Amino acid sequence: MMHKINVYEDSIQGSKSLANLLVEEINFNINKKGYCTINLPTGNSPINLYKELSDLYDQKIINFKKVVLFNLDELYPITKKNKESYYHYLHHHLLEKTDFDKKNIYLLDGNVKEEKLESFCNAYEKRIENLGGIDIQILGIGRNGHIGFNEPGSEINSITRKVKISNHSFKIISKTFNSSEETPREAITIGIKTILAASKIFLIAWGEKKSSIIKKAIEQKVNSNCPASYLRKHQNVEYILDVKSSSKLNLNRIRKKS
Repeated sequence: MMHKINVYEDSIQGSKSLANLLVEEINFNINKKGYCTINLPTGNSPINLYKELSDLYDQKIINFKKVVLFNLDELYPITKKNKESYYHYLHHHLLEKTDFDKKNIYLLDGNVKEEKLESFCNAYEKRIENLGGIDIQILGIGRNGHIGFNEPGSEINSITRKVKISNHSFKIISKTFNSSEETPREAITIGIKTILAASKIFLIAWGEKKSSIIKKAIEQKVNSNCPASYLRKHQNVEYILDVKSSSKLNLNRIRKKS
């Protein structure tokens, strides 16, 4: 079991390093089977990472034509044209700046009709399964321990589904909308089971505000109250942290245990 904790001076250095690690992982999978599947998050944590990947593409160090893209979650209901949608986010921060093939982009759709949503989620799971699963899973972590919209209380066997957004997450999300009335109260997320089926997982966390939940996720008991703690049941996880987000970890004890 490989659980590696990488601590960088700041998010810029951490993002640069992770971008280079991803180039290696992507090329490894493409050389092995002809393509690479990757599942990407949104939010503030990966913004610098996507900038670094776009820069590496501009430098012709990487291309994404053989990368199959899935995304971690999406607000529901929301249209693709809405600038707060995760569809818009990924296009703005990465897809418009690189060469992903449109036929290899599979993003969760926040505009699916309610009566068709369950079959949409099942088809999304099936598509991932048919491609041999996710090769590379990138995650952020919420201050309440959520990964994707797998909020506290999410079960380890959960798959892609519609969920209610927690009050904690809703307060954060609503700040980007004009009003709380306009803010979606539900979301579509891939599940814990889907995440843990990935071959390789990277979790990103920056800043002092994430230090308490990082300690809980890495050092305390695995349980549904902190969904990110489930990652400790995976065989191949790397935590990409900065000095501040790792400040409450007992790194010496962790290194001795590993």
